[in-house]
Amino acid sequence: MKAPDIKTIDDIRSNIDFKYDSEETFTVSMMSVTAFAKANSSENLTLKRPRFITEERKALTGAEHGTAVHAFFQYAVFSRAEKNVIDELKNICKSGFITEMQMKTVRVGEIEPFFRSDLYKRIKKSSFLYREKKFFIRISDLDIPENIESEDLKPICEYRNARSIIRGIIDIAFVENDSFILADYKTDKVKNEIELIKKYRLQLYIYSLALKQITGKDVKECFIYSTHLGKEIKVTFF
Repeated sequence: MKAPDIKTIDDIRSNIDFKYDSEETFTVSMMSVTAFAKANSSENLTLKRPRFITEERKALTGAEHGTAVHAFFQYAVFSRAEKNVIDELKNICKSGFITEMQMKTVRVGEIEPFFRSDLYKRIKKSSFLYREKKFFIRISDLDIPENIESEDLKPICEYRNARSIIRGIIDIAFVENDSFILADYKTDKVKNEIELIKKYRLQLYIYSLALKQITGKDVKECFIYSTHLGKEIKVTFF
């Protein structure tokens, strides 16, 4: 047999034995705000059900119902919806933004209070509005404080210098007196607003940091709009 090539053997061993010495190799390169927030809470992540299975089912899950409500707020023409939610639901379905099954799961009673809320009155007066604003941003660019005393916000501090990309979708944000107001729609069935604040405070904090970095404007207020409770809930951080 031909004698092995020693140099080739050494190269192979060198490649196999190579070890990364950078901690960044163990850092997730991209994550969503929702996944990050859930990973740092007691909530379990759930996988999205394939569309062909969804269409065969006669009922939607709670998460799928939430998706349908979000689709309404994303695609609805607010000036029409405030006059007649049912007609606007039909328009959105006819345009192909939601299925007929999704349309049927959206209850008018959980949508109409939004158009009577103080939050909506402020939205109507705004000169600039974002709806479903997607963003991709490096975590180290978020201007995260070195130390945060609030236990539910602390997890983000560990990533303040990370070069990982975080992605998210801001439900709605509007300008008021040259600053942004940010709001997030939630369909969770809860007993009170404290449950929602505890569950989503970190998520909204990350959204507010991202929006400030993207626009260069301060985010002076953040809200959760609960369709189940039928009201806006102010969320503060410090």
